[in-house]
Amino acid sequence: MRTERTAVLMYHRVVPEQRLAFGHPSCYHLRGTAVTPYELEAHLDWLVAQRISVVPLADVLIACAQRRQPPAGVVLTFDDGYAEWLTEVVPRLQERQMSASFFVSTGVHAEAARAHPIDEYYFILDHAGQPMLQLTLPDGSSVVADLRRRQDKESLVHGPLKQWILCGSEILQRQLLASLRDALLGSSSDSLAAALYLPRTVWAQLAQGGSQVEAHGHSHRRLTTLTDAQIDQELATCLASLKPYVGDARCFAYPDGAADARVAARVAAAGLGGALGVTPGDVTATSDLFNLPRYFVTGGLQLGKLLQ
Repeated sequence: MRTERTAVLMYHRVVPEQRLAFGHPSCYHLRGTAVTPYELEAHLDWLVAQRISVVPLADVLIACAQRRQPPAGVVLTFDDGYAEWLTEVVPRLQERQMSASFFVSTGVHAEAARAHPIDEYYFILDHAGQPMLQLTLPDGSSVVADLRRRQDKESLVHGPLKQWILCGSEILQRQLLASLRDALLGSSSDSLAAALYLPRTVWAQLAQGGSQVEAHGHSHRRLTTLTDAQIDQELATCLASLKPYVGDARCFAYPDGAADARVAARVAAAGLGGALGVTPGDVTATSDLFNLPRYFVTGGLQLGKLLQ
């Protein structure tokens, strides 16, 4: 890694690579949105060995706002709000006197009535008791998959069924997930939120050793699909929900990286000082303050290769 560069790293889940339904890895590992605790530890130790500084995101935002080159090093960020952040991430950061920015979707917490639709979708696939799936999608196309085949599971993790669940209306999401539960699981997943996410009362515990808790929307909807009024409501609800626990958020991370000039303007109007996208690249003095680049850290990837 070049000594003068500034790189923002994006993590999501930190969970062991277990063999789940029909002997395949979890959807998160297949999707690349999970690293193992061992991989995270190896990444942090590599930063130490290479004498690469872990830089507070706030310092990068200030420099970019002033059109100055931000401090050299890496910024560690984690998106969404998963429970293992407190048990797997924070202790490893504290051991190395490192900090991170944790981006929380405030409607995605342990007390929520339901898990996020994609988390529920992945849970059903990972814990399926029946291997065969036949489903007609709203556009009339069909999904046929055998979960005993790894390639079929991978196609469900990346394919059109996931997109319908991700982008469909709440009614459609519930209908599709109910059909999947009936076909594959045969039981309820109503307690999933409590198992997956952090309670709101412990968000503040993430902000230890110089770490910060920041904004990632309320429902984790793609803001580009919403009206201006809906975007403003998402942002206002998120910021108001965070404030009693961690104070005022200073930065925003776009859910799924979905952003354009209109969305960026609404984020700026909400009073946030900057926003992170998902386009890989280094942060420089000329970076767009409301679409700062980030490197997506996926499982199985050596940090040295990502930052070479």
